[in-house]
Amino acid sequence: MRRRQTLSAIGSGIAITLAGCSSITGGGGASKEIVTNDYSDVLKASLGSLENTEVLGTDAVIVPVTVENTGDSNIEVGLQAEFYDGDTNIGTDDASKYSPKEIPSGEKKEFDQGVEGRKDDVTKVEVMLRDPENIESDSL
Repeated sequence: MRRRQTLSAIGSGIAITLAGCSSITGGGGASKEIVTNDYSDVLKASLGSLENTEVLGTDAVIVPVTVENTGDSNIEVGLQAEFYDGDTNIGTDDASKYSPKEIPSGEKKEFDQGVEGRKDDVTKVEVMLRDPENIESDSL
């Protein structure tokens, strides 16, 4: 019985210690902001916590973007996310003009926006929800 209480106490101590580390390591405390929403009257968006993952054998950091369409018609939206370390842009996930996402009326969808790297290297993420028709085309 004593062993279980000891293990339980150690586990609680580890959880408290790890919970306090997120602001020290960087990525856990990254600021996340939706800086542009061309559909702010009908699309409500929220950003999840940064996550480390692997894509085709390469380390990547993603931010989950949840978008809810409160309007009465389907909306096609272009998502773009810019990842920063301080003032330095370390990568942009820009599918806004090449593969817009359709959000049906009354539905909520989640998309992952990401770039090569690790969440500990990211201090800020800026997300844009754009009308694909209004995005200026880069030279292809």
